[in-house]
Amino acid sequence: MKKRLFQLTVIASLSALSLSAQRTYEFEGIAVPVPADAGFEWKLQDEFSDDFNYADGLGKQSPLFTSKWDDRYNPDRGFRGPGATFWTTENTAINATTNRLEIRATPRTLDGDGNVTGVNCGVVTSKTKVRYPIFMEASIKVANVENSSNFWMLDEGGFNEIDVLEVYGGSADPFFSQQMSTNFHIFNRQGPNGPINVDNTYQTFFQTNRDIPNYQTNNTGFWRDNFHRFGVYWRSPNEITFYIDGKPTKNGNHFVEGRNASLLDGTYESAILQSPIPTDGNPPIDKGLLENQVFRDVFMIMDIESHHARPISSKDDLDNMSKNLMEVEWVRTYKPVDDGSGASDRTRTISFKNRDTFIPAGETDPAFSLGAVVPLDIEYSTASAGGSEEDLNYVAVQVRQLDDNGKEVATSEFQVVVPNEGPNKGSLTYNYSVPTTFENGNKIPTTENLPVGHELVLLMFLSVDGDAGFANADDTIVIKEGRTRSITFNNKDAFIPAGGKLPEMALAQQVSLDITYATGLAGGVEEDLNYVALQVRQVNATGETVATSAFETVVPETAINNDTVTIDYTIPTNFTTGADNSIVFTEKIPTTAELPSGHRLLLLIFMLVDESTTGFANANTDIILTNEGTLSLIEPNLDSVAEIKLYPNPTAELLNINGKFDHWNIYNLLGAKVEKGTSSQINLSNLAKGVYYIILNNNKSNTYKFVKK
Repeated sequence: MKKRLFQLTVIASLSALSLSAQRTYEFEGIAVPVPADAGFEWKLQDEFSDDFNYADGLGKQSPLFTSKWDDRYNPDRGFRGPGATFWTTENTAINATTNRLEIRATPRTLDGDGNVTGVNCGVVTSKTKVRYPIFMEASIKVANVENSSNFWMLDEGGFNEIDVLEVYGGSADPFFSQQMSTNFHIFNRQGPNGPINVDNTYQTFFQTNRDIPNYQTNNTGFWRDNFHRFGVYWRSPNEITFYIDGKPTKNGNHFVEGRNASLLDGTYESAILQSPIPTDGNPPIDKGLLENQVFRDVFMIMDIESHHARPISSKDDLDNMSKNLMEVEWVRTYKPVDDGSGASDRTRTISFKNRDTFIPAGETDPAFSLGAVVPLDIEYSTASAGGSEEDLNYVAVQVRQLDDNGKEVATSEFQVVVPNEGPNKGSLTYNYSVPTTFENGNKIPTTENLPVGHELVLLMFLSVDGDAGFANADDTIVIKEGRTRSITFNNKDAFIPAGGKLPEMALAQQVSLDITYATGLAGGVEEDLNYVALQVRQVNATGETVATSAFETVVPETAINNDTVTIDYTIPTNFTTGADNSIVFTEKIPTTAELPSGHRLLLLIFMLVDESTTGFANANTDIILTNEGTLSLIEPNLDSVAEIKLYPNPTAELLNINGKFDHWNIYNLLGAKVEKGTSSQINLSNLAKGVYYIILNNNKSNTYKFVKK
């Protein structure tokens, strides 16, 4: 009997595939909004396409559904959903009247007051995985509840994610219900579906009215009001473009404090990193590396979720069958295939595109420095003929020494730039660390130290079909002594008390920090110093930023590119992240003893070069903070002490101090020191208008407030 049932199942599945091949879908009259590349045409991928219009009337039990879709979350089948989500098969259905896929959110658990604490949510996942290049699109009307309506893709290990649609359609806050977001997540995990070390998130928000460049509540509607087409063209690991209603996205917005941006198109190339935040001292990920791109095979997912730290809809809303509903009219997926014209044919190639930028004036060969990190722009392609492509094996880089007969003397370690799962053709920037030793352990000589007739060569090569074929862009190079971008906290140990492990400092204590910094030097070309800066930061048990003190530049861009300096730094007493971006003294920095469990305090010492988002070096260190010496906010003196008088106050230019003192420091409302001196008459012409504090003799009891008009 079991064998009979198995046979029937196989027959039903084969019948479903046969029927799918013969079906005419309701979306077939809608053109793919992306032109196929020359020599290619779009081909529908039936296993990732559906209009849920099943003539057999069986709904989710139809072989037409079960052959393509699962009523579960396939990337990690043991995961039941984020936050308050509990994915369940009961919350998905095929409506026999509308022929639409319905996904709902309903109450699961309540607290003693009747508030919803857990939400049953529907999820539908493709049975199989898909990979670039594809165009994928769905016609969706989002739910009118606080939950997120989603159309997205994720690989089996949870490393690469593309969110084509994420919107809180019924949020009481119009910011979330009038804007949907597209996202890329490149997760650094502790193994497949393991704990997340870093969530590298690129996010862009879009309004229903995409003709306006900035979010305006009175000039845009709600995503929940109508069906919209949400699409993505995933052309390669670093070429991703979103489409809404058949048009490329435009006028998107990014909302991160201090980094707000508009006029964004949401593409991978131009996307702004949301987390970690580079302006907090964390460099963003290097988009030139394949490991930081979206290249893995992914499942297609349509679902509703109740996210952590987001509001949960009321029981009345979740019980309302007209509100708790996300509807999918259709979903479709296309791949480019050879059109038979021969225009898609190509030869196997690799080229070093920015070679000339490394050639010093008056010379002919590219020059590099030992240990330097240099950006190599590489363009490559496997061969293709008649729609049949060579299999990429790898793209790699090495340095080799040749003798006067052109024979190999020694070669450096093999560095893979693009692995075999990478795209068959592409352009990328690879940040290559020029090696200092060969594979045999011998130091790589500089060009001037080579034996007569020997030369150094940069090997840049493409391998296909299991090393059956190669292409190369090998180039004779000059190697000079160089230096690596670096910064060090030289006298760190001087702040570690006997028997201790970490530097110990006091709030408001003035400490002298000995810092050595150096920009990179490659082939005689130096990086430009942008700044060296200091901050104090509190992080939680997972390393996420809780709060940061005022950013204080201690070495400006006008300084020399490598030096050892002594910085007199006053440990701040207050963090500076005020509500609504207001510039105010905010909460006091806690001492180490006052920190929540698992939290840490860091002294950030970091350098930026080339005004870059990736050119960072840091000497950050955990520290212990105590209360001793605190200059933290006290109620300022209001000139009530007879010995000291500040006048005029307010003042437009000059501030006079009447009384005995040795020196003074002026702080802005961020707690940053802006002026210091010893004179009794202070010229304030360089200060912006606002409120300031002046502290005499580093004595917190001698703190006064004045206003610069």
